[in-house]
This record gives sequence, structure tokens and C-alpha cells, in this order.
Amino acid sequence: MGMDSQYFREHFLTKGVKMDKNKSEALQKIIHEFLQKRLNDKLEKLKDDDPKRAELQQQIQARFQAENWLENAARRAGHIQAVTHTLKAIHSGAKGGSSLHAHPASLKKLPIVGSHCLGNEYTLDVTGDAGVLDVFDFLSREFDGQTFLELAVNNDVALATALSDDAEQAKRWMQSFAALLEIEDQPSAHTLAKQMYWPISSDVENDAAFHLLEPLFPSSLVHKAYELIHGDLDAAKHYRNSKSPKFKNQQIELSDKARAWQAQEKGVMHELAVSKYPLLAVKNIGGQTIRSKGNVSRLNQVRQGANYLLASVPPQWVSQPLKPLLNTESMFGRYGRRAEVKTELRTLLKFLKTDPPATLPTRNRRAQHVNALLLELLQFTTELRELESGWVAQPECKLKPQHAFWLDPEGAWQQAHAQNQTPPTDTLNVVSEDFALWFNHQLQSTPAGSLPVGDPEYNVWRKLCEEALKAYERGGLEEAMCWLDMRADELADTTAQNAKQEVAHV
Repeated sequence: MGMDSQYFREHFLTKGVKMDKNKSEALQKIIHEFLQKRLNDKLEKLKDDDPKRAELQQQIQARFQAENWLENAARRAGHIQAVTHTLKAIHSGAKGGSSLHAHPASLKKLPIVGSHCLGNEYTLDVTGDAGVLDVFDFLSREFDGQTFLELAVNNDVALATALSDDAEQAKRWMQSFAALLEIEDQPSAHTLAKQMYWPISSDVENDAAFHLLEPLFPSSLVHKAYELIHGDLDAAKHYRNSKSPKFKNQQIELSDKARAWQAQEKGVMHELAVSKYPLLAVKNIGGQTIRSKGNVSRLNQVRQGANYLLASVPPQWVSQPLKPLLNTESMFGRYGRRAEVKTELRTLLKFLKTDPPATLPTRNRRAQHVNALLLELLQFTTELRELESGWVAQPECKLKPQHAFWLDPEGAWQQAHAQNQTPPTDTLNVVSEDFALWFNHQLQSTPAGSLPVGDPEYNVWRKLCEEALKAYERGGLEEAMCWLDMRADELADTTAQNAKQEVAHV
């Protein structure tokens, strides 16, 4: 294809830009191969026994002549738009609303995952009539790292010469193709689009105090995530297939990622990481046909409507296996390190540091925290009693006999019987006393100073603990919880009666 060089100097060339004949010929070859492939695909669909086959073949061949197809493509290009964020993926019925092309590298950098993370490595999406997506496929052809669309936007001389001998025609086509990236002067929403009012001032009664925001689907970002996840899943599937008896007699060449899975199974190092996606879900966007998925967007069509959804659920807490109490004389060291115990103590200490008045409401609130600590003590007991009995007989177990008999009664009794020892008769009393000592020590050794507690408080803690332990012995944790609840109700009733008396007195 030739062209008047003077015309190009006036219409396309800028200072210092020269035409590259080799590049133009290479681009022309790409155009020819693209059209030839599409022509062959269309001709293959013709039936041999169709009486109109010759006529249809002639029509198709005429349509795919370079000048005819390019003229038609330039006209149809106005029905599609190149974007990074689409509207129809939000609601497929939203027709006519604006999508968005925002170069990821131009977006504000944020410390969260978003389209800005793509930088210059992103794939453009296209919205509009699915019947026009072949135009974008053409503009996605690449030469030397640049797409035809990028070349058209840059008024590339070599592409113009490859497109047509007619310089005016080439210019018009390139302008039509480049318009795919133009941003709308007046973006519009749609009634089916999601919209939210975002306050920009405190004057909420003023309509001007809000911006109307319309969330769009980050199609380029979603497609990048899809490619990464799909590649990882394919690698895992590739490796599983290589081990299948069905392929036993076949030589399967593993990809690098598949070899990473193989290395993980063998427990050896590999330069690539293995990625797993538990509870991965797939959301399908678009109708049942490929064309209907393309009506949402081109990349949605490429993915056949599939969009991966990562599991956004809280992690499942897996507690460390409970270990026996070894190399300690008291059960209250580990008990005091329990998260719930530390939380209750911290809350109680914060309250007592305010020096609350000596009233029934104060007593009631204090009792609630003490009840919670006692409940944790009984829960702690239950967990240790669920261990296999006999752990107190280990040489490393240094617990007081009373603590051992409380936490592992069967194992402690068997140990005492084997050693001809008399089991202690004061187990509940000693455990209750040690709880009271531990509790007073916590109140007396706070970082902010000591609270004024002594024997009176000690006796209260001891008595409460002993009653709770007796309830536990009678009916287990459920019985003890009922006793604690009943005690809390009694305190609440006393507080309410006292309040009524004060009101009557006034």
C-alpha cells in the first residue's frame, strides 16, 4: 500500500517522526492474518449442501476485503467503549449509563487493594454491543508491545499506511478507533445503577450538602484477579492430572507452578509459592449464551461470565491443645493468664480505681465481675478434667495435693491409692483459700498502686468460691452456673428494693 508522503507530513507527522516502511509492512501482515482467520471461520460454517453456498461465500469474501471490513469496523466502533470500570456488571439492565476509563497508574495510591495496584499492567475492557466486540479484538492486535488501539491514539504513521492507500480515509478510521478511549463530557447514571448520597457537610437538610456516588464494577482489576486465581487453580489441576492413573502411560510435562505443587507435596523448597483459595465461590454475570455475557463486557465474555469471590469470613479459631499443669505448684498461675480472666480483672480494677461509693449498685457491679471470675475458674476446671485421667501422676506434676484432686480427681485418687497415701479431705477449702489469696494479690499489686483489701475481702472471696465449687460438685458446670445466676438475681433484687425505699423516703 502506498501513500502520498507530502500528505502525511501535513496530517500525521510531527517534527522528528519518520515513517517506518518495515513496521508498516509488518502491521499490514497482522491485519491480513486477522481478516483471513475471521474469513476462514465464517466460510467453515457454510454447509456444503446449501444451494446458496456460492452466493453466501461471495458475500462473505466481499465483506472481509480489507477496505470493506475496516470501513465497517470504523463505523461500528462508535457502539463500544474501552473502559476499566463497567456499569452493566452492577446491573445488566442498566443501558445508557456511563462506564469509566481511568488509567490505573493515574489513580491515587492507597494502602488497600484497588485498581491503582495494576499500574501500567492492566487489560482494557469493552462495553457496548456484543456484536461489535470483533472490532476491539482487531484493535487488541499487538506489534512491538503496542496495541493497534494505542497506535491509533498516538496517530502512528506506520499504522495509517498499513490501513489504507487513502490518507484521508486512514485518518478517519484511526480517529474512529481512537475514540474508544475518549471520556464522556457529561457522565450519566441509570435508574438501575446503585447510587448513594455521600455527605460533604453537616448541613444535612440541604440537598447541596451531598455528592451522589455511583459504584462501578472494577472490571480490569477483577480480570487480573481472575487470571491469577485461575492460573493457580489450573496449576493444581495440572499436577493432580499428572498423578491420575488415566494418564499413567503418558508423559506429562509439568508447568513451573505445577512443579511447585509437586515440591510442596514432597516437602521440598521451590522458587514459586503455592496459593490456595479455601471456600472460593464463583458468581456468574450475564445470561446463558456467550453473546449475552459479552453484552455485559468483553472481559466478562472472555471469562464466560465467571467472577471469583474470595471467602470474606472470619478465620476459624483453632485453640491450642490444652496441656496438663506441669512444673507448677498452683493452678492459679495458668488460670490468671487466661484472656477472659485478664479482661475481667482489668475491667474490675478500672472500676474500683474510680473509688465508687459503698452502695448496693457498687456491690452489685463488683459481684458481677467476681461471678465472671468464678465461672472462668469452673470452666478452667472442666477443661482440665476433660484430659485423660492420670496426668497428675506424671513426675513433672508438682501441684498441691488439693489442686491435683480438684483438677484430676480420678487420677489423683489412683495415685494416692498406689502410693498408700490418704486423699486430702480439705480440697474445696484449700482451693477456695488459694483463689482468695490470688484474687487479693491481683488487687494489691496493680501497676497504678495497691487497692485497700485485706482479711474481710479475703473471707468474702473464699466463701463465694467454696459455694461455687460445692455447686459444681453437686451438678457440674450447669449447676454452678445456675447458682451464680441465682446469686446475681438476689443482688439485683436487693438493689431494686433499696432504690424503692430511698424513693419512698424522699
